[in-house]
Amino acid sequence: MSSYKTIFDAAETMVSLQLGIFNYEEVLDYNPILGSFLIGSCIIFMTFVVLNLFISVILVAFSEEQKNYKASEEEEIVDLMLTKLCSILGVKNKKASSLSAG
Repeated sequence: MSSYKTIFDAAETMVSLQLGIFNYEEVLDYNPILGSFLIGSCIIFMTFVVLNLFISVILVAFSEEQKNYKASEEEEIVDLMLTKLCSILGVKNKKASSLSAG
């Protein structure tokens, strides 16, 4: 097939397959079984690649935000109220014990 005659043409065809500008009929007419397998496997593989890139970007952004995290005044007030409530009810709280120890 003309779209797979060199490695560069094959790579260009695979990228165009992911972008949706691909001649599916040419591949399916040439060999319906292998053509279907090629198109399906390429779409599944590239979907996983793009999905993993998206998840990686989210995880990097989340870890950066966690490094620079500083508790707000409202959160400190809620933690103090929960600690006091737990001490009144006699419930052991991990944060309460770490606050009294530290």
